[in-house]
Amino acid sequence: MRRYIHQRHDQPDPNGDYDTYPSGTSFDPGVSIGGNLRNFGTLIGGMDKSLGDLMDYLKELGVANRTLVIFMSDNGGDAPIQQGYSGDIPWLEKISAVAPLRGRKGSRYEGGTRIPMIVGWAEVDSSSPIQREYPIPQNAVNHDIVAIWDIYPTILNMLKLKVPVGHQVDGEDISPYFRGDLSFHRTQKIFQHFPHHHSYANFYSTYRKGDWKVIYNYMDQYAHTDLYSGNGYKTAGRFPWQLFNLKDDIGESNDLAQDPAQRERLMRMARSLIRELRQADAQYPVLTRNGQAVGTAYIRMPDFPAVDSDGDGVPDLVEDANGNGLIEPGETDPDDASSFVPIRE
Repeated sequence: MRRYIHQRHDQPDPNGDYDTYPSGTSFDPGVSIGGNLRNFGTLIGGMDKSLGDLMDYLKELGVANRTLVIFMSDNGGDAPIQQGYSGDIPWLEKISAVAPLRGRKGSRYEGGTRIPMIVGWAEVDSSSPIQREYPIPQNAVNHDIVAIWDIYPTILNMLKLKVPVGHQVDGEDISPYFRGDLSFHRTQKIFQHFPHHHSYANFYSTYRKGDWKVIYNYMDQYAHTDLYSGNGYKTAGRFPWQLFNLKDDIGESNDLAQDPAQRERLMRMARSLIRELRQADAQYPVLTRNGQAVGTAYIRMPDFPAVDSDGDGVPDLVEDANGNGLIEPGETDPDDASSFVPIRE
């Protein structure tokens, strides 16, 4: 690692080698850990030592006071700790290694996606020009939604570089947080699309806006096809939508999707998810039967025929006649009271 950092600092070499941390970690006296737990503990211990060595070496090079350190993960925790599997709830959905969050790496629940992010200068120096511009407040905590894809536009802006022509950027510049700007808030919404099978997850899309989160489960909507149903997700036939208030229910244990008081919210969030996926040109699962493709598993709106989200007197599923959440030719917008066609008697 030291060799790689030196190469990057002195004469960049993308093919340069680097040293990994030594295997084996000493645990406290009397602590007995074996198997995968010991391997995982060794991994954490080795990573911690490597990061410490990295910070020390940046100081040796004399660049620590202008080196920004961003520490985060690309997915939720995956420590080999979980409650025992029970037939009704898959083990990977249980509150486990990342308690109080539900789920783990790859899961549709917060344990699969919510991670900490730590940002700071490798060495605090109030005389450093870049630190004067971005005086990251020490020991400050912020609970806003940010995403790993925000890093790219953020670094570009800090370096006063422009996005290359024709290059699409998904993230947002979050550098105002590093200035301590309390008035700044990144757009507080995020979606995730998982239209395939993984050992920890199967066919879902999620959308979070502020404290609220909606989940769409494709396998529940399309019950008579051959979507993969391993890992205990043999749930086809249930209501395919889930809705959680993360402020009140961080463990996602109280599904409000069929609560009459939340039906309008669910309809609005469902449309937001569908339109985000359309804008991203998302791909969807392929439906098969007996090994043959029979269609595409598009998201279907909740079947709540009485909901009128915009209060224009026309139910959502009348304005959105085909129930796909989009505004097709001849349809009107269920979220816009000025966009409607009166119902004929």
